[in-house]
Amino acid sequence: ITKYIDANEYYFDNVFNEYEDTNLLYNCSVKPAIKLLLQGGVVTCFAYGQTESGKTFTMKGIQDSAIDSLFSEFEDKFEFYVSFFEIYSGRLYDLLNNRNKVMALEDKNQKVQIFGLEQKKVSTPQEMKDVVEYANTMRTTHNTVTNETSSRSHAICNFVIREKNKPDDEYAKLTL
Repeated sequence: ITKYIDANEYYFDNVFNEYEDTNLLYNCSVKPAIKLLLQGGVVTCFAYGQTESGKTFTMKGIQDSAIDSLFSEFEDKFEFYVSFFEIYSGRLYDLLNNRNKVMALEDKNQKVQIFGLEQKKVSTPQEMKDVVEYANTMRTTHNTVTNETSSRSHAICNFVIREKNKPDDEYAKLTL
């Protein structure tokens, strides 16, 4: 076997250390992207880091801030939906529907869809926060040396925005 090294370049919008607070992370990363959502865009934000580095804690704070922004920025002509699933041991589980297994498949347009994933319609920021908190409690966790409820999965939270007169069409989507 021939040894070789791939040369890769990576670009980051921001890098934060352990002393930064969640509000700073939100204000530097997700908040500027809310304008894209207002224009019907799709925004994805994910946390990357080693096990027990605080990704879940950070994303919970970002979720709360994003919810506040969504409800303050969008007019009354929009409706909000939440879906939440986890990837654990190579399988997908719907965290808002009794941890039912769901499947990632491509549709006829080669767009990945999560089939069987339930979306909950929400009307207020608090209702959305309650749904997200419930989903977070449904995640797979295990006891570790430093954390009794360490998340053991990758969680994907989707906020889908639809125009009230077009309930079947996504206007914008924020994935955290």
